[in-house]
Amino acid sequence: IACGPVFESFGPGYTRRGRHDVSEDVIENIQTCFFCSKDRGLTWSQPHYVLPGIQAREPDFVDLGDGSILFVNSDVYAARSVRQVVRNTRFGYVNEPLRAIFYGAESVNGSLDGYVPETVAQMENGLLIGARRHAPYAVSNDMGENWHRIDAPDCEYQPSLEVMPDGEVVTVWHHGGDSPFGQRDMHIGLHRFYLKEDLPKPIKLRAERMLSPDGSYFDNRFLFALTSADKPLAGQTLTVRYQWAWNEDGTYNTKPLSEFASEITVVTDGNGEAVADLTFLEKTADIFKGYSVDCVYAGGCAETRSDCLYCYVMSPKRGVGDRYPFYLMNGVLVLSPAAAKEFPFIKKAFRDLPCENGVFTEEAWLLACRSAPGAVRALEALRNAHIVEEAPGGYRCCRSTHQTSDCIRECRVSGNRVVLT
Repeated sequence: IACGPVFESFGPGYTRRGRHDVSEDVIENIQTCFFCSKDRGLTWSQPHYVLPGIQAREPDFVDLGDGSILFVNSDVYAARSVRQVVRNTRFGYVNEPLRAIFYGAESVNGSLDGYVPETVAQMENGLLIGARRHAPYAVSNDMGENWHRIDAPDCEYQPSLEVMPDGEVVTVWHHGGDSPFGQRDMHIGLHRFYLKEDLPKPIKLRAERMLSPDGSYFDNRFLFALTSADKPLAGQTLTVRYQWAWNEDGTYNTKPLSEFASEITVVTDGNGEAVADLTFLEKTADIFKGYSVDCVYAGGCAETRSDCLYCYVMSPKRGVGDRYPFYLMNGVLVLSPAAAKEFPFIKKAFRDLPCENGVFTEEAWLLACRSAPGAVRALEALRNAHIVEEAPGGYRCCRSTHQTSDCIRECRVSGNRVVLT
């Protein structure tokens, strides 16, 4: 395998005149890829691109033993430190998502704040070991997610590290950097050592949305399981973070959970499990009201995060076509057939309902309903279903995702069948 970045060609007759020239409309001029050869370099495959959108000038990679490849991009060029696994399938190489490196190793003298190795190899036990210029060696036992400094000499410029068949770590580097010959007394350096792993086992945090007690639907409770080496960690405090997916103005919420989420804390039981109850989010009738939720544990040698789950507050129920008598869909009120039969006047009432700044009175509602029997009961049912809410001077319609008017003007009945012939 040969790996490195490819660039747009430069020179006479090309778009770029010089090596460092970049057109102003180019978002990222570097595309990192790798080539494969099955005949000892005689012929090479087409490029397979990795680390998308990242300035990965000199990434390194590790053969994971099953044909998959782990790519690691260091912070040498002030680019974002990321990692990516590429799976070798019968259809060819398939990229997994680009993943962050949460914590780099701590420097001895503080000159580097959380560095990530630029050359990486894997020990027989799965431990990753890496080296970085002008920094100590670092190891990771969680596939490069977090790195930890070890007590070893610093490498110098552009180290290259390999693990020998007997487990010996061998690193070569050169002193003098890219200085012209004669300016410095340059030489090749060599480190050779064996490494004994003495790291705590990585901690895993599993997230799962829970089913209702009768198992018929997913509710807004979550089970988090904390383990280390497959053993539960009891009595540990977890921080559960949640955040709405949509802003009130209808735009998508792109703020990171780490900075803007709401939080609650839970404590694991004897099985290492804890339940987070978010049923207080259920005061909505918006069928598209979704939120993100994850969990963080800060008690290990590095912070542990669960997967981030995307959930809709309102969820369907097995075997039931219309679980909710009413719900809102982008400003449209949808009634179940049973609710439409019980309150047949609702659709016309909302069309004719007079509102002032989005607020209507009970008298206005009764007038729009033509004083139909059940009008008061219908208003109470709509309030209990979070379709309308109390407001100064009367009631107002609850807003839903992408709702454009202050009041509901369009209604329909769910369960309509479309027949294709």
